[in-house]
Amino acid sequence: MAQQNREINTVEATKLANIYYNEGIKLASPHMEVGEDLHDLVCRYIVGYTNMAFACEVALKVLIASQGGTPIVFPQRHPLSELLSLLRDDIKTAVVHVTKMRYMENTKNEYSDVDFYQDLEKYSDAFVNARYWYERQLDGKSQNAGIAFMTAFAGAVVQMISIGQEAKETKK
Repeated sequence: MAQQNREINTVEATKLANIYYNEGIKLASPHMEVGEDLHDLVCRYIVGYTNMAFACEVALKVLIASQGGTPIVFPQRHPLSELLSLLRDDIKTAVVHVTKMRYMENTKNEYSDVDFYQDLEKYSDAFVNARYWYERQLDGKSQNAGIAFMTAFAGAVVQMISIGQEAKETKK
């Protein structure tokens, strides 16, 4: 994204993250109509997943920028694990907790911190991999689409930036 220290407009970034997330959710959870082409459905699913992965990146950058302190140079790539590591420990803990709760609510399966960090590492480059899904290698990693993780993670970070934005607005 940025190659130099640059201030980010957290209001606009928050709105964009919300829109990417909401559109991603709509696309990644379509119901197949009778006679609908399965390939069309899969492609919409991939676009939804891509939007949610990008929502995670934008939301994490908002959380980082909102922590205060000196501006940082954001990575040019989109590694979610690296962005998460830039958060203060208390915010990182909250992100992990909310993601786990959302994951368990959505899937009805247990989900631990270990599961979270394994999925974070596995899907850290989800935005890049999903954007170029049609060029994927058959190496296993680039074929992965962890929709349950991405839905929970995106929902958690978008929820956190929205709460932060509402808190800023009520202080005015």
